[in-house]
Amino acid sequence: VPSHSPSNPPSVSASPSSNPSAIPSISQRPSNIPSNIPSSSQSPSNDPSNSPSLSTSPSMHPSTIPSDSSAPSISTCVLDGEVETPKSEQLIDPPCVTTRGHFDSSGNLNPGFEETTYTTEGDIIPGITGVDCPSEIVIYIHGFANDANGAKENFRTAHLSLVQLGYDYPFIGYTWDSDVGWFDSQDTAVANGKKLAQFLFDYKIECPTTKIRIITHSLGTRVALEALKSLHQDQHLTSWTTNGWKVRSLTTLGAAVDNEEVQMDNNGYGSYI
Repeated sequence: VPSHSPSNPPSVSASPSSNPSAIPSISQRPSNIPSNIPSSSQSPSNDPSNSPSLSTSPSMHPSTIPSDSSAPSISTCVLDGEVETPKSEQLIDPPCVTTRGHFDSSGNLNPGFEETTYTTEGDIIPGITGVDCPSEIVIYIHGFANDANGAKENFRTAHLSLVQLGYDYPFIGYTWDSDVGWFDSQDTAVANGKKLAQFLFDYKIECPTTKIRIITHSLGTRVALEALKSLHQDQHLTSWTTNGWKVRSLTTLGAAVDNEEVQMDNNGYGSYI
């Protein structure tokens, strides 16, 4: 069973892809920093009718999950303080979708929030805030035991790694309250699925031809899988299916879900991609 340390944000290191529309190949190393983003089981196609692919990592038993971070939660995705990086590697903080503060420590909605609401913060989100829709975007969802600052550093690392590999499409972070203890964080991850689904749906309304790719780390995989389920089952999101919209690819790093959950048959989530 692989070990998992949320204190080490995932990054990638590989040779740039010759196809700029494809996310560089990654192979995951859950206990540390993965050296490559896992490649999909099939290459992305320009044909939107092609079903996207899913790659995943071994499941993780809760007994192997480290204890949650004791750092206080901050209801913003903007980093509190500077992160020292070489000048040649400095990037503008990527924009993010945040649901921090929406749930209590038991995964229940706090007063004033609804099950599908979310907030966007940081830099411009292409296609949403007055910028033309790009050909594709990538959404990165952090994992267990990330407070707001840890999530932001995680986003910076992942974004920088992709840029260094030649993947220069817009990067959007998704941050959620994953630092409330392992079991409560699982409940919060499930509840965040509907919020992520709503963002994906809203994005496709604005940018129907933009390809959406998702990269997840650890328990962030649960958020993504629940979002895919909502997009195919929730009544108010039925036009996602009728319009033939899809998530182009889902790449998971150290996924904290059972292997069976991502397969195509036996009620696996794979059928939703």
